[in-house]
Amino acid sequence: MASPYAERADDLTPRVVATLPVNFASPVAVGFGHALIGAFSSASLYRLADGRRTDLSPPAGFVWVRGRAVYVGPEELAYAIVDDRTLDEHFVRFVRYAELETP
Repeated sequence: MASPYAERADDLTPRVVATLPVNFASPVAVGFGHALIGAFSSASLYRLADGRRTDLSPPAGFVWVRGRAVYVGPEELAYAIVDDRTLDEHFVRFVRYAELETP
């Protein structure tokens, strides 16, 4: 265990930060104080410090790729999308937290 605010494991107290939807099915990407959760029709970014959630949508003309949570970094996240006309051209979309309403 590691924490910048505790010196002993006994000083850490588990707490619920957010309740996740029951139907989330895609992998979870966790890192740098955030968790990216993918469901069948949506994705949400959770800030682990306080459970704040931001819902994400694919850009127009694209749909989610199952297992789309790719990367959660210190300043940005990435997830996979596919062209909804061909369903065979896959892309990775990077989004900076500063671009989101509630990172």
